[in-house]
Amino acid sequence: MTSSTELDSVTPNARQTGLRAAARRVWRSSRVFVTVTVVNAIVQSLLIVPRPIFGIDTGLFVLLAIASYVVLVASLTIIVGAALQSGTGPSTLRTAYGKMRPHLLRFVVITVLWTIATVIGLLFWTYPGLLILALTPYVVIAAADGHEHPVRANFQAIKFHFGRYVGLLLVTVVLLSLMFLASAALTFFVDGAPAAFLIWLYLGFIGCWLMTGWVLLWRSTPPGQESASATD
Repeated sequence: MTSSTELDSVTPNARQTGLRAAARRVWRSSRVFVTVTVVNAIVQSLLIVPRPIFGIDTGLFVLLAIASYVVLVASLTIIVGAALQSGTGPSTLRTAYGKMRPHLLRFVVITVLWTIATVIGLLFWTYPGLLILALTPYVVIAAADGHEHPVRANFQAIKFHFGRYVGLLLVTVVLLSLMFLASAALTFFVDGAPAAFLIWLYLGFIGCWLMTGWVLLWRSTPPGQESASATD
């Protein structure tokens, strides 16, 4: 059972849910976030070295795509675990994984289903996929945090802090848009694995910051506090 003092440390109030607070927590657990981001960037950049062409090297293309996704989900697991653990002090790889372990299967299944739904939405005129991304920021976080109904909890969390949700969503969109613009500009100077490495570095560091921000906002809502009291 979690005491009120312990619960307060993992369920931030409204003043502790901004990106400034997220930056402090990322810095406090920077060793984990840097390690995961750099390792993921190296692996992802190496996976594009063969440059298979779909339709010609279809088998290799699919194999490398699956490997890339597996590495990405593994990285996301540690990042989310570290973000959830950040309220109780600096995280390590062991504590981040330990945080995720009780609900790891649910987290992976929900993440895969969320990915499939998003990809299908993006393939059909793009906008349905973007809408899914915009409306489900808490789904994988809720699954990682042990909530039994992550989709329902997602919409409850959005409703509770709607203004803050919109603000963080806008920041997320702006930072990701800058990544796409930077990626396009980067192709004029470098390409291939070096370009992929730099892009994944940017995405990783910004992703750690944003994910921690979303976790803090999630933990400040009733479903997030419910999960915190049950798991921390």
